[in-house]
Formats: sequence, C-alpha cells, structure tokens
Amino acid sequence: APNVTFKLGADYNADIAPGWLADFGVSAYHSSKYETAADRSSGSPQKAYWLLNEAVHIGPDDEKFRFTLNGRNLNNAYYKTRTNTRSLGSANEMSAGFNRPREVVLEAQYNF
Repeated sequence: APNVTFKLGADYNADIAPGWLADFGVSAYHSSKYETAADRSSGSPQKAYWLLNEAVHIGPDDEKFRFTLNGRNLNNAYYKTRTNTRSLGSANEMSAGFNRPREVVLEAQYNF
C-alpha cells in the first residue's frame, strides 16, 4: 500500500439563469509510490501519480431533470493496480493490471 494518499476537492453552486442551477465540482487524488506485488518483483514498483476528476451538473431549480458531465482521470494517469509473476525455469514472466484511461461521460436524469 502507498505510504501517503490524499484527496483535495471543491464544489461550487451557482444560479446561472432565472430558475436554473449549476453545480461544479473538481477533485484531485494523489498516491505515493507502492509495490503492486507481495514478492516485490522487478516489475512491481508503481511510481507516485495524480488523478484529476470533475463534474458539472445543470438543471432547473425544481430538480425535475438534470444534465451532468463527468470527467474521470482527466490527466490520463497510467498506473498499475496489480502485478503477477510466474517463474518459467530461469526466466520470470510478469503480467500487470492497469487502471481505466480517461473517461468523459454525459448523463441525463429525469425525476418522476
């Protein structure tokens, strides 16, 4: 596990037009370096990284519907989540799992 992790975030709500609201949110996550395999194999170390996420919500103040634009991993950080090592005689074979790449999602919500 990393020695240090932390997350910083901020939210802002605004009236953008009569009867319309907007919510803005941004967060940044940091992880220090860590080992991705228990045996500390040569392919195991993961360097420190940052993740940047955002959300923008827009809708009427009666909250009947809302549109949201979410961005995850906007800086497109690339990091290992796990590493597996297998010995093949005198050589080692390694495989690793990695995080999801940058994602931008548009969501529409309607409340009955």
